[in-house]
Amino acid sequence: MPIPKLYRQPKFVLLLLVLLFGVLVAGCWYGYQKQLKNLEKQLYDLQHKMQTQRPMNSKLFLFILLLCSCSLGLWAQVTPQGSLSGNEICPGAQATLAFTASAGVGPFTVRYTDGNAIRTQTGVRSGVPFDAKSNTTATKTYTLLKVTGADGGTRSSGFTDATGTVTVSTRPDLQGLALAPITSVCAGADASLSLSGFVQTHSFQSKPPISTSADFPTSAYATDLDGDGDLDVLSLSYVDQKIAWYKNDGFGRFGEEAIISTIENPLGLHAA
Repeated sequence: MPIPKLYRQPKFVLLLLVLLFGVLVAGCWYGYQKQLKNLEKQLYDLQHKMQTQRPMNSKLFLFILLLCSCSLGLWAQVTPQGSLSGNEICPGAQATLAFTASAGVGPFTVRYTDGNAIRTQTGVRSGVPFDAKSNTTATKTYTLLKVTGADGGTRSSGFTDATGTVTVSTRPDLQGLALAPITSVCAGADASLSLSGFVQTHSFQSKPPISTSADFPTSAYATDLDGDGDLDVLSLSYVDQKIAWYKNDGFGRFGEEAIISTIENPLGLHAA
């Protein structure tokens, strides 16, 4: 009996076609799933990369922005320059210093020393004195250490003049001061007074005359007429026949003439 040829049977052919279609569909589905998984993985990787790079890019951007800002700030700063100076005071008075700027943006913060303590003064304006924060009983020199401008510019060396001196001028001791009497002089002649009795040695500047209203003065004495501790001047003039008193205000200045008495033909005057 001959074997039938199956490929010639309609059912076999149909079954074969169904199997081929199933294999094709399965292959397509497998490929689709694989591609889908690959696509999902790529999308996940891309999302993760974007999430990680975004903070990094933001931080990098902020860093660059900060660096540029700092650079611009440094370029905009002006290094202060200038000199320090002090005043002249009497003992017990307030010492002041002044920073005079030739460059920089004020007000300034000035750091200085008197050789012992280091002080800082804020809000300093160019050329405007500020109180020295240390006791100044004798002449003292102060030195600049650092000056900072309002824009942040700073200098700590190389100042035009880094030192300022506060000069303390001591007052003479007027107790026991003696004024030598003037001997009789002729009208129109020059006369001089001699002061003695200072504890310290001092020089005197030229001062205006105490009075020019005494006509032909014959005598003059220094004495404390009002008991205030300051030597006043007592004078006798022959032509206008008067004894006059000139009050000392304690600062070397004398008041207007005060006539004590008038007398005819006065010849001499003596003060005890």
